[in-house]
Amino acid sequence: MYQSVNDQADLISNHLQDTISNIKIIKSFGNEQYEINRFTEFSRNYREENLKATRFWSIFVPIINTLNELGNLLTLVFGAWGVMVSHLTIGELAALLTYVTLLNKPINRFNGLVNIIQRSGVSAKRIFQILDTKIEVKEKENAINLTSIQGNLKFEGMEFAYHNNQSVIRNFNLDIQPGMSVALVGSSGAGKSTIAKIAARFYDPQKGRVLLDGHDLQDISLSSLRSHIGIVPQETLLLYGTVKENIAYGKLDATDQEIEAAAKAANAHDFIIGFPDGYQSIIGEQGVKLSGGQRQRIAIARVLLKNPQIVILDEATSALDSESEQLIQESIKQLFKGRTSLVIAHRLSTIADVDLIVVLEKGEIVETGTHTELIAQGGRYAYLYELQFVKSGN
Repeated sequence: MYQSVNDQADLISNHLQDTISNIKIIKSFGNEQYEINRFTEFSRNYREENLKATRFWSIFVPIINTLNELGNLLTLVFGAWGVMVSHLTIGELAALLTYVTLLNKPINRFNGLVNIIQRSGVSAKRIFQILDTKIEVKEKENAINLTSIQGNLKFEGMEFAYHNNQSVIRNFNLDIQPGMSVALVGSSGAGKSTIAKIAARFYDPQKGRVLLDGHDLQDISLSSLRSHIGIVPQETLLLYGTVKENIAYGKLDATDQEIEAAAKAANAHDFIIGFPDGYQSIIGEQGVKLSGGQRQRIAIARVLLKNPQIVILDEATSALDSESEQLIQESIKQLFKGRTSLVIAHRLSTIADVDLIVVLEKGEIVETGTHTELIAQGGRYAYLYELQFVKSGN
């Protein structure tokens, strides 16, 4: 009963979250009334489920109370009869009535507790569902801590599948030497982002292994591993706060000079000092007060401040205009210096200078080489390059 009430409350909460976070899309399609109608329907269902629960307790509670009072009445009637036929004394009758009253009090209290227990039971069930969720990536008890690394990242016979058991990555082998920049290229769904997530150990492969400087990632503590990795995602996630706080997230004890140096290296300093409050400017929730290029440059500054030995870029320039892309490219060059870099890109212009390009299709490597070598081969990479540049007239 209360499970249905909670389910309806969840629907309302999810709907409110979706509509508020996507309000611009809703307004652009003129679907305000549609969303209002949906919210009205969810609210009506929630009200009905609440009414059902209320009706049940409005019947259940009076019945229990009536039975308790009936017990008192029966005790009084039969006790009075017992006194009249001299089976009981008046004192015994008074004691009996007192005992029945004392017995009824905990029953009445339990009657109120049943409602609370029912509600708590539903909530407890949901809590235990979360607590019983299996952790996909577990850290070994004797995991090692790497204080420093060279940056050699090696994938050996790696295979990976999500929950439907359909392989996303098949027999993936790649040896990335320290300081080397490698780009993963391929169609959407080829497995590029999955490989990047496995490198940061957000997932573990079902077969094969990934090595960092000869150590299996599963033998390294998660905190130690990720302290040496910096990630710039496609959709930059910034925290509500100041520009300074968001850059400093890469190194919480960073000085103002270090933060400013990282911003300059990421080509972010000029637009930051253009804000009324400079580095103390509030950027809004998820950086809504910044443009896409500005958000990306702050994300790069954050990674530069962290100063990791391995850098992962996941479509860092996919949604930017040409001017912003140029600035980001200059920032990325600073980011690559002396670091092992793994780049995921659809815009092939951004990876022409990397040391190695790996072309993926359906989770398998189909080509490897430099930009010049792959163009000369006339294979899959050359085809993708032709689609993007030759046919567009660039």
